[in-house]
Amino acid sequence: MNEDEKKDISDLYVSHQENNTNWSQPEKLPFCTNLYSESTPFVAADGMTLYFSSDRPGGYGSSDIWMTRRLDDTWLKWSEPVNLGPSINTPNWDAYYTVPATGKFAYMVSTDPKGFGGTDLIRIELVPENRPKPVVLITGKVLDAKTGKPVQAAISYFKLPEGTEAGIATTTPGTGEYQIVLPQGHQYGFKADAAGYYAISENIDLRELKDYREIKRDL
Repeated sequence: MNEDEKKDISDLYVSHQENNTNWSQPEKLPFCTNLYSESTPFVAADGMTLYFSSDRPGGYGSSDIWMTRRLDDTWLKWSEPVNLGPSINTPNWDAYYTVPATGKFAYMVSTDPKGFGGTDLIRIELVPENRPKPVVLITGKVLDAKTGKPVQAAISYFKLPEGTEAGIATTTPGTGEYQIVLPQGHQYGFKADAAGYYAISENIDLRELKDYREIKRDL
């Protein structure tokens, strides 16, 4: 977001969803200073690790990839951004860094002069310190227990034992398929709610999770 059209500088902001149609006033992330540009943000599947591109000092090219981790639930407290180093950043322009839920590889756009074109798509195998926190990918279907037919439902998931809501997903119309991602470090409950049905719930303990996992669970 660029607040001043006269300056070629962009910063990163956070806005919270207040209901189905409204979002809160955007707030600037604290490590953005109006002196340097931050752009192409990507929040990893763990919900904690943020990657972005910036021309701030300490880089290796005109724009580098940096990493920071969220410190609380306000989304306004972050660790000091860390440059991902010369094994990822080039002497030129690097941006649009993304990491799948597995956390093993990253993908980015680079103008590395050793590349094959003006800009190239790059895949990088990540060292542990540059990876997001491990997550579990849970997939499945919500089905009518008697007929086996798919049911349109909302999947809510929450931290245990406090019951704090962690997110809501919806099933795919016609198939009843759902997908949720749960980060390490907590116990979770998740349940399917549908009109005319009793809710069904499941629990999972991810306090000792060390690596990415995939689980299939029909509800």
